[in-house]
Amino acid sequence: MLREGTVNLEEVYGVNDLNWDRPRNPAFLDRLQLIRQLNQEPKTNRPTYYIMFHPQSGQCVHIGKTNIVLANCKTASYWDQHQDGGTIKVAGSPQCLGVAGDGNAARVSDDCSSNGSKWKYVSSSGLHLGAQDGEGKYLCLERNASDSTLSDQEMSLCWRQSC
Repeated sequence: MLREGTVNLEEVYGVNDLNWDRPRNPAFLDRLQLIRQLNQEPKTNRPTYYIMFHPQSGQCVHIGKTNIVLANCKTASYWDQHQDGGTIKVAGSPQCLGVAGDGNAARVSDDCSSNGSKWKYVSSSGLHLGAQDGEGKYLCLERNASDSTLSDQEMSLCWRQSC
């Protein structure tokens, strides 16, 4: 193939390799797992639930035994719809997502009335959510790279790390 006067010019920003027969970065396909699976049955009588997706990793939020983690979207936890300034409840449960303090692991608890359980849109894109800690600082969820747990981080730190 001739492009810009060069034979077989490599497209370094392309998804596929030079021969178009496999992905340039196999891990990239993992980020697309959510859109590659059936997310809604067309004729279902089940209620609609939501999942929380982390686009940078391609993983979804899952409630683990002791903490909240990012995992395969096939095992994602289901959540009820979120209203700005409201709680993010576990679907079919009275429990909700809350902050535990800067640097601490995010939690699911029965305390859904405190500010730490009320999530607001904190960016103009509407893609970043934050909840207030006991000191009134907004915290957002940040992925811990070593073990994929979600922890609370002060909002300014989250912006620098592309939360």
